[in-house]
Amino acid sequence: MKNMKLALIMAVFLLMIVGTASAAVTEFHLTEEDANEYYDGDIDIKITVDDVSKTIELEVMEPNTEKVSMKTVLLNIPADQIASVSDDNPKVDWVVEDDKGQGNAGFGAMLTAVDRESGDQGTVQYIKIQMSQEWDGVLPKNVNDYSVVLHVTRLPGNPESVWLGLNGEVQEIPEFPTLALPIAAILGLAFMFQRRKE
Repeated sequence: MKNMKLALIMAVFLLMIVGTASAAVTEFHLTEEDANEYYDGDIDIKITVDDVSKTIELEVMEPNTEKVSMKTVLLNIPADQIASVSDDNPKVDWVVEDDKGQGNAGFGAMLTAVDRESGDQGTVQYIKIQMSQEWDGVLPKNVNDYSVVLHVTRLPGNPESVWLGLNGEVQEIPEFPTLALPIAAILGLAFMFQRRKE
């Protein structure tokens, strides 16, 4: 009986450890439905927010052509929370500055613009934004309810350039193990202590 109780305590402890160690990764997709104007083709930009590694990644999934390129990313967070920006094109350099609110295509002003340095028109289909350690994993929305605004160019359809907006605030969503495992651990402990009283 003692071995069974010890095994149950160890199992509950392991479940609690696994539950708290799960990664906080959230994925979103911007499509042609999120564009500032009608686009006559398919668009799919994957946005991955990782609160553990403190990164925001953007990747062109559709249209599947080498020409399509991301030009500007607007975020409603202070610029000093962005540590660095990298991409899949070594010829492109990025500048992080206050959003001037020009050309945001009706999505409203944001706090920060991650933009290419002037004159650099190389193709970029993947962007990784490394956030500072102080970042809390939240991408707050602006007054128009957008948390990420993205300018995509060189599209094969009509028009050749659109702005896309992610509507709503991006927060860490607890994964199933994060919720279920601590609850299972508490129920297991309650069961064990009730059996002990009997």
